[in-house]
Amino acid sequence: FALANSPQGFELWATQGEPTSTRRVKRLSSVPSNRAERTAFVHNGRLFFSFPSPMPVALGDMGGGMAEPGGYELWVTDGTEPGTQRLAMFPTGDVGEFTVFRDRLFFRGGGPEGQELWSSDGTAQGTQQVIDLNTGTTVIVAPCAPPLPNQRPNCPPP
Repeated sequence: FALANSPQGFELWATQGEPTSTRRVKRLSSVPSNRAERTAFVHNGRLFFSFPSPMPVALGDMGGGMAEPGGYELWVTDGTEPGTQRLAMFPTGDVGEFTVFRDRLFFRGGGPEGQELWSSDGTAQGTQQVIDLNTGTTVIVAPCAPPLPNQRPNCPPP
């Protein structure tokens, strides 16, 4: 599978490695995105994947009010167009760190109050936040870059 960004929008493609086997599974958005990062995880024969939403998000509820690039969308596919659906949108953060427990997919999903624990059974109705880990707070964790050779890390204290 591959996610392709073209002037026609953001699309999911499948291939067996040959040009004749390459086909578009589904157009996920008619709006192209200039952001390229994405995540994927296979569970129960289906591909769960996230990518940056091309739709802007109004940040009025977070003290902003300006529209910024959208957050992330979580999707699932079985490789067919009807079997490809959006599970959830995360307007202010990314999605990642997938793991399976008792046949459910658990992952980190970003929201207005920071990163939270989410779970999915592979349906939109069965994709939900498990617990609010950051009640009433907005948490933004800046990544700490690895140090260059012969340098100490310059990370903020936890």
